[in-house]
Amino acid sequence: MDALRTDLLAEAQFLACHDEVVRKVNEQLDVPGSTLSKLIVMAYQNGGRLSQKRRRQFEERVGREALDYIEAQVLEAMQRASIALPARS
Repeated sequence: MDALRTDLLAEAQFLACHDEVVRKVNEQLDVPGSTLSKLIVMAYQNGGRLSQKRRRQFEERVGREALDYIEAQVLEAMQRASIALPARS
C-alpha cells in the first residue's frame, strides 16, 4: 500500500511539474506539443537536464535557446515541488 501511495505521489508531482512547464513554455515559445512533452519527460527523468544526445537530437527542431529555457523551467518546477535532484559532478 505504501508503494502505491509513493507511486501516486510521484506521478502527481510529475503531472504538476509537466503542466506548469507546458504553460510557461507556451507563453514564451512556439514548440509543438508532442515535442515539448517529450523534452519535459526526458529532462524530468534526467534530474532536470537534457542529455547531450537529446540536445543534439532536438536542437535543430527547436533551437538551443528553447532547449535551455525548457531545462530551466523543468529544474525550477522540480525545485518548487521539492523533487530531489541528482548530484552533479
